[in-house]
Amino acid sequence: MEESNLSTKGSKLIGFTDAEPKGLSKITRVRSSISRITEFTHGYLMGTISVWTGKNGSGKSTFLSQELVEGIDQGFNVMAYNGELPNSIFKHWIERQIAGSNNILKHINNINDYTLKDEVIDDVRKWYRDKLFVLDNTVSANTSNILDTFKYGVKECNVKLFLVDSLVRVGFDSSSSDYYRQQSEFVRKMVSFAKRFNVHVMIVAHPRKTENNWVKKEDISGTYSISDQADYVFSIKKITERDRQKREDNIFDDWDGGILLDKNRPLGKDDKVIGLQFEESSKRFAPHDQPSKFNKQYF
Repeated sequence: MEESNLSTKGSKLIGFTDAEPKGLSKITRVRSSISRITEFTHGYLMGTISVWTGKNGSGKSTFLSQELVEGIDQGFNVMAYNGELPNSIFKHWIERQIAGSNNILKHINNINDYTLKDEVIDDVRKWYRDKLFVLDNTVSANTSNILDTFKYGVKECNVKLFLVDSLVRVGFDSSSSDYYRQQSEFVRKMVSFAKRFNVHVMIVAHPRKTENNWVKKEDISGTYSISDQADYVFSIKKITERDRQKREDNIFDDWDGGILLDKNRPLGKDDKVIGLQFEESSKRFAPHDQPSKFNKQYF
């Protein structure tokens, strides 16, 4: 049998000479809002998934909504399932990230609320209209309706960047003996979905309780296969005053948070740490040594 004929024998088998080689530079990617992440990963490559972990309050949801905004700015349509926040609050957060602090008012009250200036609201919403799509999270989610909606997003809305926030909010039966197997199976389906439709999927996976100062991929709740299936694993950490006091080199003095690249299958550059600063009014993260990035204009 000639190798060139193998591809005609079934969709699961191709002759290796028929496979199209691609260098990373030729694969469509979404660049991160943090340039060093793009430097280390070459960006979020189409056909791959990334898993994001970190302790509660570390900034996972906030950072990933910023990555959605960055994707829109690069011309990609994006879609999110956010099971962690009501969509009304998610909208409020992401509109602040789009607007930037110069277009935000601070209201001094019990919670120090922030709102967009009236004169920019229409421009902000025009900027992301028909580019940002969210699943209705008032309806009980499950693996089937999330996957079906994502497929619809690809076919009808040309979505290329997806977010699942988070794995524990997908609708698995937590009383089931195969609860963690269900999570692993969902991740497997997301891997297949990303490859089949040439998109990137970001998945938030909460860690189990750990004494590690920085959450690692082995700390992710459930089976190890979740991180094993991922192309990238990132861990986000909030830097506390205690963290600063423990470091004699003062490296954390101007850090509000950090991102650990704990797995990087496409390039192999892992175990990289990136320092971040955070701006509360705009809910934006910026490199700790480039605070001017807070001022980026999106609209």
